[in-house]
Amino acid sequence: MPTTPDAWISTDFNGFLEPGLLCLSHEETAVDVSGRKVNLVEGMVVTAFDFDADENGRPDRILVTGTVERSPKYAQCGGSVWSVRVDAAGVQWESQL
Repeated sequence: MPTTPDAWISTDFNGFLEPGLLCLSHEETAVDVSGRKVNLVEGMVVTAFDFDADENGRPDRILVTGTVERSPKYAQCGGSVWSVRVDAAGVQWESQL
């Protein structure tokens, strides 16, 4: 189940670094669902989202919930600072919740 909306962080779902680990930000902060900058810290539980569409082209958000952690060294050289370790629910779509 996704966390409360004020803990939703916008990110690019093309940024999976490995199975279960999604790049969250290339900075110390990230943008939340309302457009505000959020300071990221190790251990935060967030829902990361990106805009997507269903099979009929209707807008839908793709989501993962998990714990924030520093990106691994191999990803830091590409600019990744923070990642989210995806919980057991995996990738979900908002319309299916």
